[in-house]
Amino acid sequence: MALWDDSVEQKYVFRSLRKMVLSNAAQITNIICIGHGSLRRSPDSMMQHIAVGSIAKELSRLYEELGKPLQEQITILAQDPSYTENDKDLLARLPVPVYACLFAMVLMAT
Repeated sequence: MALWDDSVEQKYVFRSLRKMVLSNAAQITNIICIGHGSLRRSPDSMMQHIAVGSIAKELSRLYEELGKPLQEQITILAQDPSYTENDKDLLARLPVPVYACLFAMVLMAT
C-alpha cells in the first residue's frame, strides 16, 4: 500500500478529488470498477483495487471535513470475469468492501 500512498498519481488524484468536492458537484456514493483483474495474476491488479479503496476513503474524509458528510459509506462495485472465489472473498473483507458481483447487484436494483 505504501507504493500507492507515496505515489505522484495518488497525490494528483486526491488534489483532483478535493477540487471536485469544493466545486459542489454531486456527491459520489458509488464507485464502479470493471476489468481490474484477478488479485493473483498481477501486481497492477492489486494496486488498482488498493487505489479504489483509498479513493473511497479520501472522498468520505473530504466530505466530512467540508461539512458534507455522506449518509452511508461509499459502495464499491467490481466486475471481472477472471475473479476467483478467493478474490471475491478477499475483496469483501477490505476496509472499504468491494462487492465483486456488479451485474447481480445492478439486476437486483432494477
